[in-house]
Amino acid sequence: MDGALAALFVWVRLKSDPHNRWLAARLFIVRLAAACIVWSALTVVRVALIQFCCRAGLVLLLIGVTPGARAADYVVENDGINQPLTAAPGDVARGEKVLVERELGNCLACHAAAVDAEFFGTTGPTLMGVGARLTTAQLRLRVVDPKRINPATMMPAYFRATGLQRVLPALVGKTILSAQQVEDVVAFLATQKQAP
Repeated sequence: MDGALAALFVWVRLKSDPHNRWLAARLFIVRLAAACIVWSALTVVRVALIQFCCRAGLVLLLIGVTPGARAADYVVENDGINQPLTAAPGDVARGEKVLVERELGNCLACHAAAVDAEFFGTTGPTLMGVGARLTTAQLRLRVVDPKRINPATMMPAYFRATGLQRVLPALVGKTILSAQQVEDVVAFLATQKQAP
């Protein structure tokens, strides 16, 4: 928009000289077009940045955090968490909702799954057949804290509240999903036995 203001200034300044009106008009149009192109390019960059953040799961830290959720005590044995995080069993339908909803798990930003959705991510492994490949305990650990399995993973720890980096002050000590939401997601993933 600075280019448009500069062009307007030139237009006003040169308007008083009748010999330069045509030049001023051309200069004004060129500057205005340049300002519009720059503005459009900035808009494209902003949209790309928002899309990147969504795909990287960063939006979960800003939107999908469950207020008041606290990481419960759990024990990792071998490569899984054998004991459920809640007394109530996980619900498959609620788990699918958490998996699909952007404001909750946003799993489809990175994973393909056997759900009714418009598009899937390809960054992470497919969730189709994951219930046949992994036990419930292994699924639970991968949702709670995937860095325990692969320290280089991009997947966020959905039920870890300590040892995190660059957390907004308002979100310190909180988890992305509640314990019940984790159990719901695990219940849904455990039903995914059919390979792609």
